[in-house]
Amino acid sequence: MFIIDFDNTLFNTTGPNGSRELCLKNLAEIGVNEKVYQESYNIARNTFEGLASYNYERHAEAISQFGFDKEKVLQILNKTAEPEVLQSLLLSGAIDLLENLKKTDQPVVLLSLGDPEYQYLKFRGTGIEKYFDRVFMTNKPKKEIMEEIFSFVSDKKYWFINDRIDETLELKKIYPELKIILKVGPHYPIEDYQATSLPYFKTLTEIKDYILNQ
Repeated sequence: MFIIDFDNTLFNTTGPNGSRELCLKNLAEIGVNEKVYQESYNIARNTFEGLASYNYERHAEAISQFGFDKEKVLQILNKTAEPEVLQSLLLSGAIDLLENLKKTDQPVVLLSLGDPEYQYLKFRGTGIEKYFDRVFMTNKPKKEIMEEIFSFVSDKKYWFINDRIDETLELKKIYPELKIILKVGPHYPIEDYQATSLPYFKTLTEIKDYILNQ
């Protein structure tokens, strides 16, 4: 079974020319600068209970606290949710990787952290839903849903592809049977990936080749 993360693994969320940069560029047209964007994002990203809750509605509400019109902000943010935009934000090699994983006849599972409705909106818009046997969107830590994923198949060979080092190491400690592949993302310097002693790759094409050669 292949368990794959979405943001910054298959989808360019916060990398160069990614979703965040596109939102920021569009919002700059009405005067929203990066400082306001980031401070409002920090407000919108989690609930008081610590659950991942970011969506465009919450972000627009947070930006409105800085004196901007909420509906105008929301309209601008929603431009980034259009299917043609979302499809353009898929990382290079994503489709090829998924097509090859499907050919292995092993289940392919998406595991994404965030507001479930918002995450599914992005995911569905990219057009890659057809490659997945199961989709799990959760606003709770991923470790809380892994048992449910494991119950999906009897095969004990679990691949896990993710960009987040800290999250991945935590899961590896709990589930040592996971075969980890780290996708180099924008949140960590390359030295941090090297320090894990786990397989890591800069591109999805490299990940595909690594898996197919195992």
